[in-house]
Amino acid sequence: MEQTATAGTIQVSGDTDRLVAPLFDFEALAAIEVRGKAA
Repeated sequence: MEQTATAGTIQVSGDTDRLVAPLFDFEALAAIEVRGKAA
């Protein structure tokens, strides 16, 4: 995921988003394919 993030940004999983949603504002992005991981 680090390789697909835009400079100066981070990407988090849906699980992380749900856990920290009260603390941070996130913007939903299109799904990305991660090599070696099943959808």
